[in-house]
Amino acid sequence: GRAPCAPPPTLPPHLQRINFSRLETAALKRYRRFYKLPDPGPNPSKEALTAAVRAHFASVTVDETKVITMFVAAARRAASSVEAGGE
Repeated sequence: GRAPCAPPPTLPPHLQRINFSRLETAALKRYRRFYKLPDPGPNPSKEALTAAVRAHFASVTVDETKVITMFVAAARRAASSVEAGGE
């Protein structure tokens, strides 16, 4: 296989550990469509898709408190479902 592309040095260290080039091209395309990223043209290369996804991911801000609250609520719902005999 090909050597993975090194992330740009401007990314924060925690994002440099994410190897977006390991994702399949189909997954990168789904990410691009889901987040309505600009179309890189007809038949974009995996490298172009990886760069677009990496740049978008780095630009997204996350409200950690909101995410944790939603995760805990989802975990409680799942636990209640299992206890009630559901799945």
